[in-house]
Amino acid sequence: MASDAGLTGIDCEVVDRVIDVGKNKFRILEQGQGPAVLFAHGFPDTADTWRSQMNALAEEGYRAVALDMRGFGASYSPSEVEQYTSPYIVGDLVGVLDALEIPGCTLVGHDWGADHAQKAMLMRPDRFEALVSVSIPYAPRGEMSLNESLRIRGLGDRYYALAFDKPDAGRQFLPAEKTIASVLYWLSASPPPEQRWDPIDPAKHMLRPAPVAAPDWVDPDYVHRTIAWMHRDRIMV
Repeated sequence: MASDAGLTGIDCEVVDRVIDVGKNKFRILEQGQGPAVLFAHGFPDTADTWRSQMNALAEEGYRAVALDMRGFGASYSPSEVEQYTSPYIVGDLVGVLDALEIPGCTLVGHDWGADHAQKAMLMRPDRFEALVSVSIPYAPRGEMSLNESLRIRGLGDRYYALAFDKPDAGRQFLPAEKTIASVLYWLSASPPPEQRWDPIDPAKHMLRPAPVAAPDWVDPDYVHRTIAWMHRDRIMV
């Protein structure tokens, strides 16, 4: 992608708005002009997690767009769990491009968003030209589901994500004032290595009480925004 440096301060301002994607509403952030880059966030998060990266790209002559994914922030949040599969979410990503009249873009995904970004590249290579996958390496489809493989290996009661399959599992992320601090702290390099989150050790789970309100490396405005959005997220409760 060729960059076009030299944008003015006005061109680099972040635009925060809600758009129509088909019949549904999605909140997006936009910044800059030029070749498009679309950002898909992880769990539990919102488009706000990408503000630093968006600013850097905008200053280099790109059009950065981030969305609150389906079920998060101010975006469409259906109550049926069946509507959170990849065909729906890939459709959301394509729908954002259509609504913004963007023919194609580079796709950047983190965590849960990276998993769906990978599937978007496979399903719609006509719209997504390149992929940056953060935290989640690509793994081709196997002969059995990952969850079933983990259970066979004896990790059914230990692997953190399987606990999210239980009814009302989202309630463990409330109150957000405490759990956001826990996630930011334990999943980072802030704690000593032997105390950090371990996905297969329930004693080192991500929602342990954190010793700080927020790590010193995190932007306080980001923490406040994320907590506020979690209080509004219907999927969380």
